[in-house]
This record gives sequence, structure tokens and C-alpha cells, in this order.
Amino acid sequence: SLSADDNLNTLCSAFCHVVTETIFYDEKLHLTEKIFKPIVIKRPFILVGAVGNLNYLKSYGFKTFGQWIDESYDDIEDPIKRMSAIGETMSKICSYTDQELYDMLQEMAPVLEHNYNRFYSNEFLDYCWAELITNIKQAVSEV
Repeated sequence: SLSADDNLNTLCSAFCHVVTETIFYDEKLHLTEKIFKPIVIKRPFILVGAVGNLNYLKSYGFKTFGQWIDESYDDIEDPIKRMSAIGETMSKICSYTDQELYDMLQEMAPVLEHNYNRFYSNEFLDYCWAELITNIKQAVSEV
């Protein structure tokens, strides 16, 4: 239950969240509840997941932060090189002053609001249900 027991003040105090998804080494598009935590508290994120997972998230209608944060790591197939690129992206963010981070967060506000609204939209819910039904049908047909 600890994963659902977040302190909102602590979560909101960070500029950016580093989301470590369940799958990193495999070539599988897979997102869990972890990526949606920064979305519902309107914070930018770095997605540490399998290759292409940022693009997969975008296919759901969410926006990411490539205008401000180097997201080229998402295209790197080699997991060791991908992790190294993520580290470089994090180092770059850590080099900014508090004022630069504040200004960047203000610039990101429309993207953060879009993602928040998208998460709570009926359209996203319908998309998830349709994907679930498709996945169940595919699983049943493979049996």
C-alpha cells in the first residue's frame, strides 16, 4: 500500500519526476500507474522505461517535454546507452538554477494542464477500455 500512500507536498516539491517503469530492458511498450503520478500533480517527468515508451505515452494523447528536456533517450535501443543518456538529461536539469527551473515550469504550464485534463477525460478512459478489449480478444484468440 505504500505506493498509493504519497505525501502530496513532497511530490509537488520536486521540479521533475524520474519515473522508473517496470520494464526497461525488454523491447515492450508497457506503462503502469507510475507514469500517471506526475501527470495528476502537474509535474514534468523523465520516463525510464523501454525504448519508445515516451512515444507510446504520446499515442494516448499526452504531451511530453522535449521542448525543454532532451528526450532523445527514448529512441535509444541499447538499454545501457539509454540509461546513460537519461543520466545526462538529469545532470543537465540539475545544472539549472532555481530561477531557471521555476521559469521553465511556468513555460510548461500549458503542457502540464493538458496532460492533467487528458488523464481525467472520458476520451482517455474510452481509449483505455478499447485497448483492454482489444488485448483480451487477442489473448483469447491465442489460446
